[in-house]
Amino acid sequence: MDYHNRWMKSRWIQVLEKHGFEVEARTIIPMTPALVPLPREQFAPGFKDLSGDDLVSLVTHFVAVKRG
Repeated sequence: MDYHNRWMKSRWIQVLEKHGFEVEARTIIPMTPALVPLPREQFAPGFKDLSGDDLVSLVTHFVAVKRG
C-alpha cells in the first residue's frame, strides 16, 4: 500500500491484525533532524497523544499475510 492517510502506522497494524493478518511494518522514510518537529500542543486533538513511533514514520510499507 502506498497511500498513507490520517491513520498512523499503529492504527493500520491494529486493523489488519483484527482481521487475521500477520503484519510487518517497515518505516522506509523516517523523520530526520533536518525536519523541525512541531510542538505537540500545536497538533490537532486527535494527534497529540500519538506514540513517537507513529510520529517519526513519514512513509511506511506494510507486508500483511493471512495464514490458514
